[in-house]
Amino acid sequence: QCYDDGGYEDFIDYRQPPPVALSPEEAAWVDGLLKGKGLRN
Repeated sequence: QCYDDGGYEDFIDYRQPPPVALSPEEAAWVDGLLKGKGLRN
């Protein structure tokens, strides 16, 4: 609920990689998660 009420989707561009370095495995997991939620193509 905090995410929904906080308007984070207006401040975070989920189409871009995160500002922190992730391992290839973590990056693949994040990419799949965001694609599954329709936040990335």
